[in-house]
Amino acid sequence: MARKRMIDPSFWSDEKVARLSFAGRLTFIALWTFAEDTGVGRGDPRLLKSQIFPYDSMTTEQFKQILCEIAASGMIRLYRVEEQHYYKVVNFKKHQKISRPTPAKLPDIASGDQKVIEIDSVRTHGGLIEDSCAIEENIKEKNIIKSNIRERKEPYGSRKNIFLSPGEYEELCKRLGKERTDQLIEKMSLYMAAKGVRYEDHEAALLKWAGHSFDAPPAAEPSRDALGAYELAAIEQMGDLL
Repeated sequence: MARKRMIDPSFWSDEKVARLSFAGRLTFIALWTFAEDTGVGRGDPRLLKSQIFPYDSMTTEQFKQILCEIAASGMIRLYRVEEQHYYKVVNFKKHQKISRPTPAKLPDIASGDQKVIEIDSVRTHGGLIEDSCAIEENIKEKNIIKSNIRERKEPYGSRKNIFLSPGEYEELCKRLGKERTDQLIEKMSLYMAAKGVRYEDHEAALLKWAGHSFDAPPAAEPSRDALGAYELAAIEQMGDLL
């Protein structure tokens, strides 16, 4: 049975939480509501997906990857007992104040029961979660997920409005050179901020911009407190791309 839980305002500014995808953050919160008062819940991804995303066109495989992402962050532990899958929310009692806890019915990974097998240490094939997670050894220390989990994008440009993954930025530098890549990122950042333009794929947009020539910037670095003459000139040249 789902339960009401509290969300501390500090949750939203926690850097560990911020590294999760949007779906990962929402799922992590949902796991609290479906957990017993010990922080333990049923971990079958098919069941959890039907409870958390009942109206979304998400496959079970996609939801498994979300569970893996959260497990890799160290916020939950995935395990099984006699072929039944469970999860444990780490530090659950620290963040949830429960005055009258309901007696637990599900096995706790912290019980020391020899029948408890933690998912990240299982190397067998055919498991419901094990193969899909593809989490490396020592997951809690290294937080490594195989490349099938989407690479997080980082903000670039003076306006911090260009988002590229490390792999995308590296590929742009290989194709265009680092200096030209950084110049294009800065120009596009200023253009988007001034014009209110948005691009769905920033890497593709930068490659398109690379096909156009622009005047070289002046020797002195322009002020970033407001758009200067050079920035406005660069922005006007971008208008032809729309």
